[in-house]
Amino acid sequence: MATLTTFTAATTIRSADVNANFVAMNTEIAGAMRTGFASASIVGNIGGGTDDLHSWTMPANTLAAVGDGFLVHTNFEYAANTNAKTVLFKIGSPAAVIQLNRTTAAPNGRDLVATIRVWVITVATGLLGMTCTSFLADPDGDTPALETVYPYSTVTVGSLAADIVVKFTGAATTTNDILQLSTTLTTFKAT
Repeated sequence: MATLTTFTAATTIRSADVNANFVAMNTEIAGAMRTGFASASIVGNIGGGTDDLHSWTMPANTLAAVGDGFLVHTNFEYAANTNAKTVLFKIGSPAAVIQLNRTTAAPNGRDLVATIRVWVITVATGLLGMTCTSFLADPDGDTPALETVYPYSTVTVGSLAADIVVKFTGAATTTNDILQLSTTLTTFKAT
């Protein structure tokens, strides 16, 4: 049974700064990597409430061994308004969660584009380590690009011997306040 964990932004840094969490986790990856899911379908929220965006099922035992893991690389577009927008990354059921919030628009009234990277690695039986960065940019370059780093944390998810649902959800006020543009999930195995 999963423990619900919500991560909040630890700090905001310039994109040139190093994300120590990713560097540390990257050194743990020694096994073969492969793309487990890819989508270029554009999916948006529908009105108020929470809607599933990109979603996929990881086969049983994908994360069974210590050192097994995956990287999700996804792109979002946030509408040029001040509506509250919440993107959730969820894994398992009940889900371990990373929450990303956005409520302000770019100063020039343009949409903002976010690239989100999530690392997940099995650190013990039924225990995953997770970290995330969100790189936010104005397509015109009028707003400084900032990267938000979410702290590394561990979450209990129970059995990894069953299929695991991994997904992003979006909650906003108006249809298409949040658009998920593309997603790639790459898995790696422990050696």
